[in-house]
Amino acid sequence: MKRFLKYKYRLKWREQLYTKNRTRRHFKRKRKQRHIRKAAEQAKLLESRVARSKHETVSAPEVFSFVTNTTDTLAFFNKIENLLLDAYPIKIDLSKVTEMSADSLLYLLALFDRLNKSRKMYHVEGNIPKHKTAADKFRHSGFLKYVTANGVQSHTSKNIVQIYGGEKIETRIVKDLVKLTHTTLGLNKYQTMHLYEVLIEIINNTVHHAYRSKDILPKWYAYAEYNELERSVVFTVLDTGLGIPATVRRTWGEVLIDSVRVRRMTDSQLIISALDGKFRTQTNKRYRGRGLPKIKSAHEDGSLTDLLLISRKGYINLSSGTHQDLGVTFRGTLYTWKVVAQ
Repeated sequence: MKRFLKYKYRLKWREQLYTKNRTRRHFKRKRKQRHIRKAAEQAKLLESRVARSKHETVSAPEVFSFVTNTTDTLAFFNKIENLLLDAYPIKIDLSKVTEMSADSLLYLLALFDRLNKSRKMYHVEGNIPKHKTAADKFRHSGFLKYVTANGVQSHTSKNIVQIYGGEKIETRIVKDLVKLTHTTLGLNKYQTMHLYEVLIEIINNTVHHAYRSKDILPKWYAYAEYNELERSVVFTVLDTGLGIPATVRRTWGEVLIDSVRVRRMTDSQLIISALDGKFRTQTNKRYRGRGLPKIKSAHEDGSLTDLLLISRKGYINLSSGTHQDLGVTFRGTLYTWKVVAQ
């Protein structure tokens, strides 16, 4: 009798599991069907708007830079992304830009890449700045290699390592970035050892921690430019992943001893604490975050200057010792710094 009840209970448990899995598959299939229908409707709406030339024009701020005009530049990208998600064809107007930095172009490429990976249809047109200095920077940046440009030619310069985007560690590109300091500033390999390590660690962080989904490949973008007036090389690296605060909260929040405090901290506070290596796991090991301690160490010993980090809503300027929390979320992590002649 007991054996019969045990068998009956086991059978009932299996039936419940089968029903549960079947229900789960049913809702998953329905969700996928709704997503396909919505994508088809938005694609049809986008095509009709393009045919009727119903483009939305979005003008970039005169100072198109996250470094010197963070708030306006973030608002510009936020408006673009909202319009694209609502199936509007847009025109990006850069004609009034008088000053720009490479970080804004890296972020624009990252936005296009994110839309491509989501398989969402979009239509974007644009122009280049009328201001000569800004237009020259745009043409020399390498941005045009990644988009279809009619009548606008990309230029090259020995003082610039053009934008490069990768999904794995590319030591060749890192060497090219570092080599720019050798040819322009006269530095040797020993003097730029920290620089090489910092670049490798940032890219390594992107590859290993940027995404949780195996279906999405991580992406990073890098750029370097020699400033003849300042006798310095400006480096810009964009990690398009979760961002430092999100990585700390989601990946380490469960194993950190002070996980409750972590959830209450602002994004800028999380970045500063991660740079300082203040977090400890339950095994009493420090959570250092790939590349972050090396970046801070290189800044403290003078290898890097004017170091700036933006991630999620955190804005950290290590050179001035200031930090703030932004009103709009920055997707990913931006690193920018200078290497000066010694």
